[in-house]
Amino acid sequence: GRCGWSSPVPPGEFLQKNYFLANYNLEQSGAVLVPAVRTAAVLDAVGDRGYRVVNAAIGAVAQTLYTACAALGLGCGVALGFDNISYIEELGLAKTGESPLLIMMIGHERPAPADFRYEIA
Repeated sequence: GRCGWSSPVPPGEFLQKNYFLANYNLEQSGAVLVPAVRTAAVLDAVGDRGYRVVNAAIGAVAQTLYTACAALGLGCGVALGFDNISYIEELGLAKTGESPLLIMMIGHERPAPADFRYEIA
């Protein structure tokens, strides 16, 4: 894998512009992780069940990040609502056949948590 941002322009604007929802501000994230998988290679290797393999692996990555962030007292969010093609272009993934499947944001936990009443859910 690769690490870091190769562009001289800070990534915040790109991240927010290519996120489709309004529940996260990626420009305010401390870090944004973008796990990418060579899905076509997995499908070539194991056939149709490769979709389950890819989904299981990416789900495990997200769950591990949530658990680690909770243990460290960090805020964490994982999203599917992003422009996958823009990420492939920006991160130069076309040559490797990788596709980003999630964007994972890490930062300070917000002082006022969501207004969720678990006792009525």
